[in-house]
Amino acid sequence: MDNLNNTLFAPFGDVTKYCGWFYGLEVFYLVSFVFALFGTVIAGYNKKMERGHYIIVVFGLILKLIMYAECRLLYSMCVGI
Repeated sequence: MDNLNNTLFAPFGDVTKYCGWFYGLEVFYLVSFVFALFGTVIAGYNKKMERGHYIIVVFGLILKLIMYAECRLLYSMCVGI
């Protein structure tokens, strides 16, 4: 069991080579948030969404912001090594 724990949760050897992944994900989540926000605003003006769908959309937007913040934090920690 300890070997499985070390295999799945142990840190990678050279983590600096993965810093680019965090930066790329950070940019991806920010761009996807902006597109989702504009899509929500446009759909709101066109009245194509029902009121109940806005809760799901807002939750999705919040999740994209959380993922952006997480990737930004991880990239900052990776660069600070």
